[in-house]
Amino acid sequence: MVENRNTYPILANVHITAAAGALTLRATDLDIENTISVDAKIESGGITTLPARTLETIVKKYSKDAEVLFETTGDDHMLVKSGRSRFSLATLPPDSFPDLKSGNFSHTFEMTGWDLAASMSKVAFAISTEETRWYLNGIYMRETPDAELLERITPNLETALGRSLDDADRAILLLAMTGLKQRAKTLVELSDSALFYLRSGPLPMNEAALKILTGDARALLGRLLAALSGLNDWTEAALEAEVNRLAESEGLKLGKVAQPLRAALTDRTCHQVSSRWPRSSAGTRLYAGSAKLPAPLKGCWQTIDPVP
Repeated sequence: MVENRNTYPILANVHITAAAGALTLRATDLDIENTISVDAKIESGGITTLPARTLETIVKKYSKDAEVLFETTGDDHMLVKSGRSRFSLATLPPDSFPDLKSGNFSHTFEMTGWDLAASMSKVAFAISTEETRWYLNGIYMRETPDAELLERITPNLETALGRSLDDADRAILLLAMTGLKQRAKTLVELSDSALFYLRSGPLPMNEAALKILTGDARALLGRLLAALSGLNDWTEAALEAEVNRLAESEGLKLGKVAQPLRAALTDRTCHQVSSRWPRSSAGTRLYAGSAKLPAPLKGCWQTIDPVP
């Protein structure tokens, strides 16, 4: 349970209580806690914490019937002795060790292992595989008003841009926030995604995007750009119909069009954008920003210059 590396040093320690003829050890990773008690001869009771991995390495070397003595030295260290071996281990204040006790439960229940396994199988799909608990932040953010989230990430955005956000920036971000917060797990991720809407294009291509944009892919995007440039009805329904029409006319599945389109628009995961963005007089922008659009196209936009 105890990890080798911890953000909090105290979590690398085991909590030890010596009292009433027993030695009680506790360890936790803040999600679960294990406690075990063993009989011991207690000459002087007390509480401390010791490095769990180091202590484990030491006691593993002793024989099964070896007598191990723990002795405090008064200088934030404890001696672990057995036979001729002596080890001095640094301690941490036991008051810093987290206590996951939740009090007395008023109800108990019993069920067979089979029934428990069957019940768990029905909810296992919802169990997070995250090693941290960022996914809880994501749930919280999806329930937070868009305007409040914008205020929380504004300092990060202004630092990254080197300027203050104006009313137009805020209006754009509020339109995009509903989609942005569905994909972000932390405010840092949310800020990073939001920057995509504030930086003028075209964005620099990364190596992965350039690999996707083969000669055939660029030619396909050129035909898509020509088709979209001729649209008078710049709405999500019209854009969706035109992209689907092109895919059908090329004999391609939608994903074959969406993948190079995604690479040309942005070098990152696509973000949701409102279709009420104004058309740029400086060039042709591709818009695909409605929840009604096919999933591969949700939220991509970028000024596309003619491919050399």
